[in-house]
Amino acid sequence: IIIIIIIIIIIIIIIIIIIIIIIIIIIIIIIIIIIIIIIIIIIIIIIIIIIIIIIIIIIIIIIIIIIIIIIIIIIIIILERTLTTISSFQVEVVYTPSNSAGFSL
Repeated sequence: IIIIIIIIIIIIIIIIIIIIIIIIIIIIIIIIIIIIIIIIIIIIIIIIIIIIIIIIIIIIIIIIIIIIIIIIIIIIIILERTLTTISSFQVEVVYTPSNSAGFSL
């Protein structure tokens, strides 16, 4: 009877130990999965942030290029007008004396 009781107790202890080990393994696996998921999420977030930053930089560069082009166009227009005005003044200055008084500019 004592031997049977001892064997039963040993079996129960072994079963309990096995259950505890299985629970620990399951918990470890769950923790590892959670950590992997968190790492993946962090990586995805970082990639998204990098993409957004790159897009913003590209947009800023495009805007700067457009502004520079507009400024260059404006400068060219202004230069062209001033040159035209200057040349027309020159023409006026050159041709005024030869015109009769009625047609002088």
